[in-house]
Amino acid sequence: MKEPVKNAYSWLHSTLVNGVRRLPLSTRTFGPAKGIITDVRAWVDEYGRAHPESPCEYRIIKPAGESQRPAPRTLEDVPVFAQEQHVHHPEMFVASIPQARVIAQTGVIVSPDDQVFEQSCCWKSHFLTRDLEFNSLRRTLSPQALPGTFITLLSRHSGSFYHWFTECLLRLSLLESAPSSAPILVHHDLRDWQRDSLRLLGISDERLVPLANGCYEVDQLYFPSFLAYANFTQDWTFSWADWSLRWLRAKFCGERTANSGKRMYISRQGAAHRRILNEDEIIHRLHSEGFQIVDANPLSLQDKIELFGDASIIFSAHGAGLTHTLFAPAGTRVIEALDPYHLMGGLYYQMAAALRQEYWYLFAENQAWQSRLPSREPNQQWPFKGAVNPQTGARKGYDDLTIPVDLLMRTIDAAQRSAVHT
Repeated sequence: MKEPVKNAYSWLHSTLVNGVRRLPLSTRTFGPAKGIITDVRAWVDEYGRAHPESPCEYRIIKPAGESQRPAPRTLEDVPVFAQEQHVHHPEMFVASIPQARVIAQTGVIVSPDDQVFEQSCCWKSHFLTRDLEFNSLRRTLSPQALPGTFITLLSRHSGSFYHWFTECLLRLSLLESAPSSAPILVHHDLRDWQRDSLRLLGISDERLVPLANGCYEVDQLYFPSFLAYANFTQDWTFSWADWSLRWLRAKFCGERTANSGKRMYISRQGAAHRRILNEDEIIHRLHSEGFQIVDANPLSLQDKIELFGDASIIFSAHGAGLTHTLFAPAGTRVIEALDPYHLMGGLYYQMAAALRQEYWYLFAENQAWQSRLPSREPNQQWPFKGAVNPQTGARKGYDDLTIPVDLLMRTIDAAQRSAVHT
């Protein structure tokens, strides 16, 4: 479809959607949501006054706060993640919402007065206003009744290993004020490792209510807030409440100490993208230095916890495998090879800092962009579209990388010497 046609269609669709929003029709029957609720607490207060017969509650679990983090360490000349060293995290709450609707695919919650809660989307309205559930003229908000009281753990990308732990499981730390036996809404296609993670946290399969994609209306919904929100700067970053990650690690691992001889490389062999072009060389060199080469994919969750639970050094290129640092103890050295054109807001720097681990980084070489120094040009398309190199067709964040072996070994040596002097 040519650009003028696309623009004309977009204008027509937006005009129709905005017109339908103003009609006095319930979204249970037809049309898109009427608007966005940006503050759950204010909505609960207002709705509770207008409908005293409906149970509606907002309970603060932790007040808003700030975290000051040590700077990431490196042998590189270019510093990164400066803005992530001092971060603000939002107030954490559990809201109880009557006659709430949930969109199973994304976890977005629709209020009884036909608006969507921005805070039910951990990526906030940057994504929400582009989503089907907010902009479609289809009957996407016509619900299937689900009588009873429920807790929601539904989230946009819960099928991802990283997002499951950082978006979904962290919310369990807030549920002390919710009914201890209330069923929990989850996606219908949970994998074994997701169910295992819930069992290790004391939640049995019998308590789960798997939902296929669609819209569901419940009598009462307990909504635990996300413990991190995406903050969009040049790319994006999550700002966790540090205590929540330490809470989750303690639940899985208890208190452990690092084994100084246990050093690990998380391989990206078999990855669909962001492959390491010289990985055979990297593996040979690291193996000769006593590193364990780990393919975490076939391991059970319990095996992963045992494997990473006393690691002293963990190295990998950026990717979901570094989520396993969640199981590593305080004092572990985390070393990440970064794509200089896709820094991703220091996700694993922030995780390591919250867990009181020491974070190191080095830049890989990105042949598609012919550079190993970070791009300082804001990417106006991200995160809605991956930037594309017009000359090579490479997509930002998906490019294969080459890791400078000498720089890697010098970084590992510096991290080890740092551990000795700590």
